[in-house]
Amino acid sequence: MELSHPAHQMTLAGGVVVESPRNTPVLADVDVLVCGGGPAGIGAAMAAASCGARTMLLERHGMLGGVWTAGLLNPFFEAGTQGWLVDELVGRLRGAGAWHEWKSWAPTFSTETMKLLLEERFTALGIRWLYQVQIADTVVEDGRVRGVIAEGKGGRFAVLATPPSTPPEMATSRPELGRASVSAGRVMADSNR
Repeated sequence: MELSHPAHQMTLAGGVVVESPRNTPVLADVDVLVCGGGPAGIGAAMAAASCGARTMLLERHGMLGGVWTAGLLNPFFEAGTQGWLVDELVGRLRGAGAWHEWKSWAPTFSTETMKLLLEERFTALGIRWLYQVQIADTVVEDGRVRGVIAEGKGGRFAVLATPPSTPPEMATSRPELGRASVSAGRVMADSNR
């Protein structure tokens, strides 16, 4: 059975829809692409941008923050143990009068202020981000993930990640996880050590 649509030809055969090839526009080509704006994605995007990488983040909700904002996970359990990004956010929340010492082990914060602070930090670091975007597929080239196909209110598009050339000294160096003072089992521990 032929399913007619002027923009996209399809055929229904044997219980599957066979789609015709399509040309998906490339919205951006960046150094670092982060999919998901929760705490880990925020940290990844801010770390990359802080190192000078052209960074873009795609988020399915209408806000940054993941469980901190969209998930309404409040109290802020990570507050005294995670370092860098969390310490910075707590300081900014305090400065905005949006930090509340409810119990020593369970401080709370204003979710709306957190959303605003995250967007302000992204803007200051030059990070581009899009809301209400679903990742539909990966773009794979020569066996390596090169980007994603995403869909949002504006339609279907691609975002590619093309990091700058790797310096020769980095190409042969051994990757390191965490800091030397932290055991291998705690590579993501407090940055104040």
